[in-house]
This record gives sequence, C-alpha cells and structure tokens, in this order.
Amino acid sequence: MKNETLENIYLTYYHEVYLYTLSLCGNVHMAEDLTSETFYKALLSLEGQRQNVKFWLFKVSRNLFYDRLRKDARLLPELTEPPPLMGLPTSFGSRC
Repeated sequence: MKNETLENIYLTYYHEVYLYTLSLCGNVHMAEDLTSETFYKALLSLEGQRQNVKFWLFKVSRNLFYDRLRKDARLLPELTEPPPLMGLPTSFGSRC
C-alpha cells in the first residue's frame, strides 16, 4: 500500500476506530493498542482495497479485541474460589 493512501485512511478513520475500540474494551490504553494494531494490519493487508475500508478496519479491531480477551483469559490463573472481600461486614442484616 502506498504511504499516501495509508496516511489518508489513517487520518480519515483513526478517531472512529479509536472510539469503537474504546467502546469495546472500556480502557484507554488497550484502545490505543488495538487501534495501532488495526492500522498496522491495514499497512500489511489493504493492498489496493478501496471499498469498505472503514468496515474492514472495524472488523479487524473487533477481532483483535477478541483475540486479546482470549489471550488474557489464558494468562490469568484459575481461581478455585473467589478471593475474600476486604472491609465488608460478614452479615448485612435486613433493612427492608
């Protein structure tokens, strides 16, 4: 892909892709990473494609988000029981 074309795609769709990834993950840093990865994939894959670039970018960013969730789930240790909550009373009593 020519640099000018990718630059135009980046300038046109960066904000929308960033907002979309932010809405998916709710984390600013992860949204920035996903957006960067999306445009990196565009650099590698969007050779000569001009139709539906916006939707392709959204699809790639969504798939990257799901990949990240699967990767994070594998990295987290399995808990046999939830950790105890600190600072909460053991009984709440009824307040109805």
